[in-house]
Amino acid sequence: YRPSMQRVMLQNCAPSVRVHAQALQRVAVNLGFAMGGLVGGWFAEFDYRYVFLADAITAVGAAIFLRWALRRADELTTDSFVPVIPVAQRWPYFDGPFMTFMLACLMLSIIYAQSESTMTNYLREYYALSPKWIGACFALNGFMVAVLQIPITVRTEYWPPRRTMMAGAAILTFGFAILPIGAGFAEPASIAMALLSTAVYTAGEMP
Repeated sequence: YRPSMQRVMLQNCAPSVRVHAQALQRVAVNLGFAMGGLVGGWFAEFDYRYVFLADAITAVGAAIFLRWALRRADELTTDSFVPVIPVAQRWPYFDGPFMTFMLACLMLSIIYAQSESTMTNYLREYYALSPKWIGACFALNGFMVAVLQIPITVRTEYWPPRRTMMAGAAILTFGFAILPIGAGFAEPASIAMALLSTAVYTAGEMP
């Protein structure tokens, strides 16, 4: 969903407000992420079928809303000019700096993707956390982004982009690197360590 969502969002925003628009989009997504983590963890304690039922209902609701919102955006858009970009400038694979940046993004994404894939299994098998506490970790991630993303964006908007990205990548990586420390801890130490790791890597994803 991310490429199409980013495309639709940015094409309806002036370049001067795109940074703030992306920050607001992250806040909205992570509010849903936080609520989904809490509600999903609670549903999973009873029956996993409720998780999928709730997911289906919210997905249909989102599709209906987007249908209305995009039609409304088209009505409000008056500038239909689309610049013509030469074919040579549209081919990115010979752009060295851009491909280097993409490689860095790929490596960082491999690390971050663990939060949406193997991390759940890891917390269940090595931390012995229940679905309720695993959901609480995801909720902490979402609520931190919802509360802190806008202030951090405003604060770092004019910082040097390269240093800002390097600092964020280092903090995010450190957050995942400390996760094995808590493996085998008894509660409540294991819960505290899982929440600490989540808080650190979340701090790294916001700059």
